[in-house]
Amino acid sequence: MKTLRSLLVFLSLLGALHGSAFAAEPVGVDGFDAEVWRAWRDRDGGSRVVLFSTTFCAHCPALVEALADRLAREGLRAELHVVIMDREPDPRHRALYRRAGGLHVFDDNPARIRHAIEPSWRGGTPFVALLAGDASAPSLSLGAPAESAWVAWAARQVRRP
Repeated sequence: MKTLRSLLVFLSLLGALHGSAFAAEPVGVDGFDAEVWRAWRDRDGGSRVVLFSTTFCAHCPALVEALADRLAREGLRAELHVVIMDREPDPRHRALYRRAGGLHVFDDNPARIRHAIEPSWRGGTPFVALLAGDASAPSLSLGAPAESAWVAWAARQVRRP
């Protein structure tokens, strides 16, 4: 754990010194609870990819990058959101999520929020939800979405011109 944090701090500092992508402006953080989830799932109308993470998830920043790359490569208009479940990330580490359209942190009892999303989910990360924006059931996966799930979801999405 200490080694991972040291590595993240090192990468943030390295980015600031060398002008890499890690030197992006700090990302703001919004609250997330079961009501936000229900609005996104049922009423909002916008397509989203939601990655649930923790501040100690070693694989999550790379999955953020991979999902953002795939959305861009396929020209999908869906928004990528990252929801941090344990606590607000240190401002120095927020650049790891810079490609997300939104960064959120759990703002209620974590078990209650997880139950609203998927009753059988026990909090493993990364956990990804593909929301079609049409009130249909989301596609949920522990880890990167299966190719078949992504293809089925992407087929219902609006593409950029």
